[in-house]
Amino acid sequence: MKFEKSLANWFRNAREKHRSWLTAFYIFLGLTVVLNIFIRPHHPHFVYDYLPGFFAVFGLVAAIILGRVSKGTAHTFLGKDEDYYERD
Repeated sequence: MKFEKSLANWFRNAREKHRSWLTAFYIFLGLTVVLNIFIRPHHPHFVYDYLPGFFAVFGLVAAIILGRVSKGTAHTFLGKDEDYYERD
């Protein structure tokens, strides 16, 4: 299938240029925080709605915490000894 080959090539190229993608995403995130300084909510409901970039920082911190907690629980509950399946 032609579509599958072109999609595979696109993913291969994207993987090779991962630094460019990462840079583009960081620029986009930074731009949204800067735009939040100038574009304010009309009727903020909470005190932290006034802080520029609060929800960007909140989302980043929440994602890091969730990643760390899930990795820790996975190692605790799902981790097996090295010879777990070879015991008699």
